Amino acid sequence: MKFRLVMRCDNAAFGLLADGPLCEETARILRAAADRVERGEGFDRFLLVDINGNQVGNAGFIEEGKG
Repeated sequence: MKFRLVMRCDNAAFGLLADGPLCEETARILRAAADRVERGEGFDRFLLVDINGNQVGNAGFIEEGKG
């Protein structure tokens, strides 16, 4: 089994600077994903959403050889 997380970081919520919004928004989304996994929600793939409500990726556990 693998845990897979895919996230696009190319919209307005992430900004352009690596030391500003890009890092802050990435960390916020990763924390939210970690909270979901800790609650046991990672066995079904779930959406990752930026601060503006836009879908930016997905995450979840997958069987070996899939996805």
